[in-house]
Amino acid sequence: MSPIFKKGDNTKKENYRPISILPSISKIFERLIFQQTASYISTFLSPFLCGFRKGYSAQHALLRLKNSLNQSLDRNKKVGLFMMDLSKAFDCIPHELLIAKLNAYGFGRKSLKLIFSYLGGRNQRVKIKSEYSSWKEILDGVPQGSILGPFLFNIFINDLFLFVQNSEVCNYADDNSLSVADTNVSTIINKLESDIQSLESWFKNNGMLLNGEKCQFLIVESSGATRNNIAKIKIGNSYVEESKNAKLLGINFDNNLKMHDHIKYICKQASNKLYALARISSFLDQHKRTILMKSFIVSQFNYCPIIWMYCQRKSNNLINRIHERALRIAYNDYISDFNSLLRKDNNVTIHQRNVQALFVEIYKTLNDLNPTIMQDVFSVKGHNFSTLKQNLDYPNPRTISYGVETFGYKASQIWSKIPRGIQQIEDISMFKNNVSVSCENICNCNLCKPYVANLGYIDINATGSL
Repeated sequence: MSPIFKKGDNTKKENYRPISILPSISKIFERLIFQQTASYISTFLSPFLCGFRKGYSAQHALLRLKNSLNQSLDRNKKVGLFMMDLSKAFDCIPHELLIAKLNAYGFGRKSLKLIFSYLGGRNQRVKIKSEYSSWKEILDGVPQGSILGPFLFNIFINDLFLFVQNSEVCNYADDNSLSVADTNVSTIINKLESDIQSLESWFKNNGMLLNGEKCQFLIVESSGATRNNIAKIKIGNSYVEESKNAKLLGINFDNNLKMHDHIKYICKQASNKLYALARISSFLDQHKRTILMKSFIVSQFNYCPIIWMYCQRKSNNLINRIHERALRIAYNDYISDFNSLLRKDNNVTIHQRNVQALFVEIYKTLNDLNPTIMQDVFSVKGHNFSTLKQNLDYPNPRTISYGVETFGYKASQIWSKIPRGIQQIEDISMFKNNVSVSCENICNCNLCKPYVANLGYIDINATGSL
């Protein structure tokens, strides 16, 4: 086993993930077992289980969550968002209980014996540099770094969703977040505490431990809303106070859903790498500078971009400034404007690239290539491409700040502007190529409109000119 550092203080052992070093031949057999069982078990897995599944991603889980948060705020509700943290979830799974669950899902006796033999009889030791610990037998858990480990973990936690009665669950691997929307904070807290108690019992009965010290709690509400008291959630004998922001699956959420904190963070990460590139740029040719720019700087904006793409204008300007600086260093061009640099790089702005990513998610949802939970996000009505209205619903937002910012509303606005011939392309690779070439100026959000002092945002497509 090799301890891989996760985050935090690197002198604390709890901040390391134990990754099993397995022989290659074992992974061949694991892959064969996985291929023979995955299609069977997929019919039993919850549609909200987003981790370690083909076609599912953290972005899908977060898209559904953020869209739901925006919808609730649009209806003048507050949302309680409780983010749960499990201690060493993969290492705590009791083997006998896992086999019992596989039996309940219909696995045969020979299959159960095979999987039990796969889990049992294992020993591990830790290697740090050239030093080894003594061997210890593994009594619980699934091996991290294996093919079957994540698959078996999904099966083990699948029934967790049955114990949540009042909340929506956002799940990815061992990250589980509960959200409740209501106009009254006390009602939100009562419903969350009820489901938390149920899940605490589930964790205890299934050999897992909820780490209350690392749990986070947000009350998401409209900008300008004021409350006198700080909300608290009870976990066991302790309380978790609400915060102004919290990180979920690598995305920083604030209590107004403005996403500025997250964008400041990724811009800082990109800026630090940009300084490093600037220091060594004189020793590199243009080709190498361009590769480093795309690999270490522009790539900072690649993770779940749709979640934060409709940000405030000042946040988008911050992204564009870093992108422009990176292009100037890569091409050693300190004279051309931003648009000329983009053409030189044969590229578009980060926001335009994110709009293209949103087009792809809409396309995949309409063609049943996405998880079914995306149909809630994009309000899919049908599967006939003869008319657009049979595919996307047109939400009726109540507020500009939140209703217009839902992904369902944005999707209905921009998808209708794509030429029908591109909408009806049957191959996703062809769709990506065509939509990237033909649909650069389709987005009509405030980030894409020019802003004129004392006039506001100007829609060039509607007026024809400024």
